[in-house]
Amino acid sequence: CLWWDARVDPPPMRGTCDLAVVNPPFHGGGTAVDLAPARAVFQAVGTVLRPGGRALIVANRTLPWERDLAAIGSVRMLRQTHDYKVMLLSKG
Repeated sequence: CLWWDARVDPPPMRGTCDLAVVNPPFHGGGTAVDLAPARAVFQAVGTVLRPGGRALIVANRTLPWERDLAAIGSVRMLRQTHDYKVMLLSKG
C-alpha cells in the first residue's frame, strides 16, 4: 500500500500498480472550481497503473471526468447518487 499526495511528483513506479483509489481535487486552494489538479492526478494514475490495472474514482457527480479517464482506458460507472459518482477505470 502506498499513500501519495498529488501535490508532489508521483513515486518512481511507472506501470507497476494494480489498483489506485482516487478522489480527485477540484479546487486549487480557493473555492473556485479548477480542473487542472485532477487532470494532473489522472495523468499520473495512467503512468503508474500497469496494463490491466484499475482505478476507482469517486468524484462530484457534476464534474466531467469521463473523457479524461477514457484517454487512459475504459471507464464504467459503478454508482451514482445525487451528489457523487464512483467510476472504474481499467487500463488496457
